[in-house]
Amino acid sequence: MPTRRVSAIDGMAVTADVWEEAHRQHRSLLRLHSLLNHGEGIVTGLEVIASDPPDSSIYILPGIASDPLGQTVVMPEPRAYDLGQGEGLFYLILTYDESRPRYATDRSGEDAPLFVFAEYGVEAVTALPATAHVELARVRRHGQGSTITPAKDPAHPRRNELDLRFRKEIGVGSSTVSALAVVYLGAVSGTQHGLGLSNLARSLRMGAGHSVWVDRNVPIDYDLTPYTMVNLVAQESFQLTTDEMTTLYNYVQGGGTLLIESCRRDVRNENPPATPHSVTCSHRLASSWSRCRWATICFRSRTCLLKRRMAMRLWLAPNFWQGKA
Repeated sequence: MPTRRVSAIDGMAVTADVWEEAHRQHRSLLRLHSLLNHGEGIVTGLEVIASDPPDSSIYILPGIASDPLGQTVVMPEPRAYDLGQGEGLFYLILTYDESRPRYATDRSGEDAPLFVFAEYGVEAVTALPATAHVELARVRRHGQGSTITPAKDPAHPRRNELDLRFRKEIGVGSSTVSALAVVYLGAVSGTQHGLGLSNLARSLRMGAGHSVWVDRNVPIDYDLTPYTMVNLVAQESFQLTTDEMTTLYNYVQGGGTLLIESCRRDVRNENPPATPHSVTCSHRLASSWSRCRWATICFRSRTCLLKRRMAMRLWLAPNFWQGKA
């Protein structure tokens, strides 16, 4: 990391060394910014697919990545890679490279500038190198004549199947601010049932990098348009007026997400006729929670209501949702 920069003055001689030092600092700062603010991994594209019909080749689609040094790796066109007769565990990696200084065209004159062109490399290695790289896929090859196929179960790829579990996808950096509202319906004996959304928002801000904020005890006759989601919390019986129903209808029609949470287990004969199902570790919902797209959860005992909207992790913890964690 350069600790000095060129200070230009009138009449100074701009030699090749001075020019190179000035631009080296710019490149270093750009790489540092990319690494610290966006991280390393796949920015977009670079999907890895098996050949159809299957053979020993795999294909990488165009895309962009950022390596551990903050260098931007661009693969502008599809690329095929043949594993040949190799056996064992292979790591398909993408690396950044640069060309030697050369003229832009073969007919450039002696006074034409030299250019360094950004390049990339794709290779399959048996061990991840210590040098900067971005992992695209893995495959455990068994048999020299075996063909490579897509994984039937991406979470548990078998031999000779593409393993895409270790791809680090950072995506295009974009931070949005989301506002959530907690609206209490009917008689309110306590606000602890509405604290879970605040806990969830705090965890998203700290762990998942999402800027999510909650307004609690929002009147239902407020303008709900600014809110990404409205959480209706009812502890006892309630009846919505025509105007309130119209407000909620217009909110949903405008693209808002509405979550109705009935916290009425302590009121005799007030629970609606329903049969809750326990969500165990083997439940199909649990297998996708870590990568689901937004979720709002209504916990009652060990049951939940899930609505997808934003990438996050979920916690199956009634105490957390009720504001006791």
